[in-house]
Amino acid sequence: MRTMTKLRSIALALAFALTLGACEETVDITDATYRERMVIHAVLDPVDSVDITITRTLPINRPYDAAEAALSDVAGTLTIVDPAAPGASQQATLVHVGNGHYTARLADRAVVPKEGFEYRLDVSWRGRSAGARTIVPRSATVDSVTLVPSSWSWEGRPMEMFSVRAVIDPNPGEVYLLASTQLDSSFGEPPMPMFTSAPIARSRDTNAQGRIAMVDEWNAYSEPEGLAAVVVTYDEPYYEFQRTYYRGDDMGPFGSGSDIVRWTVEGDAIGLFIGRTTRIVPATHD
Repeated sequence: MRTMTKLRSIALALAFALTLGACEETVDITDATYRERMVIHAVLDPVDSVDITITRTLPINRPYDAAEAALSDVAGTLTIVDPAAPGASQQATLVHVGNGHYTARLADRAVVPKEGFEYRLDVSWRGRSAGARTIVPRSATVDSVTLVPSSWSWEGRPMEMFSVRAVIDPNPGEVYLLASTQLDSSFGEPPMPMFTSAPIARSRDTNAQGRIAMVDEWNAYSEPEGLAAVVVTYDEPYYEFQRTYYRGDDMGPFGSGSDIVRWTVEGDAIGLFIGRTTRIVPATHD
């Protein structure tokens, strides 16, 4: 059903492997210095309670150890701002639950993100401090989801394939990514588009009608039945993060490039702290 897509992915992987082999460089590291910082990762989504991972950077001249990097003694708060009552915010406490994972608790309950609410993170660890803020966007308003046919050739035989096209009515301060899935397939959970293969657009990237039209050209399907758009909405800072984190053109010997990434946290930390919602809309076809 998705044979053509899988073959294309394999071909790209092989080409990437050959490129790496051609650019191999040997570097001896005897006393590499580094800047120790916290590493924060949290995607606030209304489908689950807040889960914030906080680790630390480690020297590059020794193998990475996840247990050594995980932090268990971070102090922090998560301030929750209701847009309907911005002057009456609530402050939740971060609680370590194991392996560098923290939940946010208000009294005896875990915080579950809400659409439209703002969240402000403040953390400190051994004299270092960091902060971040995000708004959990509302689920995208999708005007239409249709199928775009295309002609393919498989072993000399012509084939008609279908890609999913979504038209979105944007809201200010939001970023949209598009993937597609078959609702009745056996591929498991719908894909969560985050990488460079997924179309991405800001709320201002509109057409003459004031809408955003995107096509998931990365995935093509031989059967039109059961196809749906997976429209993921992020808070606007995700746009620059995605464009820099997944750019894939860092030519340093370690392939790090962390200094060029537009992280969404500030202070003595790097990382991603962002709000997200997802909407799945079935496609219509003739």
